[in-house]
Amino acid sequence: EMVDLPDISRIMARLLLKVDKWGQDQGEKLPFSQEERRFSDLLSHSDKIEDNDDYGNKIFGQVMKVIPEAVRSWEHFKEVYGRLLINSFEVSGDNDEKLGWALYLAPSILDHSCVPSAEVVFHGKRIVVKSKVNLINIDLRKIFISYIDIGPSTAQRREKLKKYYHFDCLCQRCVGIKLGWVASEPFNQNLTEVLVQKESLVVAIEERARGKERDYLNSIRCQKCSGRPVQIKTDPKGSRCTFCKENVDE
Repeated sequence: EMVDLPDISRIMARLLLKVDKWGQDQGEKLPFSQEERRFSDLLSHSDKIEDNDDYGNKIFGQVMKVIPEAVRSWEHFKEVYGRLLINSFEVSGDNDEKLGWALYLAPSILDHSCVPSAEVVFHGKRIVVKSKVNLINIDLRKIFISYIDIGPSTAQRREKLKKYYHFDCLCQRCVGIKLGWVASEPFNQNLTEVLVQKESLVVAIEERARGKERDYLNSIRCQKCSGRPVQIKTDPKGSRCTFCKENVDE
């Protein structure tokens, strides 16, 4: 009966059967690391899948008729279905013809950027990740691929990523730091988030400041010694330099 299912439903049925047999903690080791990546580690965004989602309900109905014991419930289906949608790769042949979809546990750890530092190619069922930059210390969480076509405009790319992958892209292109898509050193993530703030930049900076950074936001410079920042305190004796101990004019 599974042969009669459409491609996406057939893939979903196979995945549900694997999860039913092996559970969600079955995993594989990541290269360059002792860590293991399990199916349960994958993001599902199941809370973003609406109960009236026509496409999801259609697949749910098809696989429920064939393997109800593996489908279990709509909630369980959404968890597995969401992980498939968010983490699967579109498999292409030698001439870029689309062959289908596949889920690879270890490569699914790679995050998206519209300035990708790596690309994915396929040799049959085998997936190969090719770096576009020189790497010394390899950290898979700092290697980025593109989930979508990076040719369209920023607004179009961000809209598509939000719709299908449920996140706001904050890569260098999307925040206007880079105009092209040639990979380079990553920009400070805290500053990236500040750049896309719709409200007050002061509020955004203050919310992210921690420790000494927060002290500096409420400081003045000491005119008596080397210009060190002095935190302003509500003291009747006035502000005092923590280095030279002299009072500082505010």
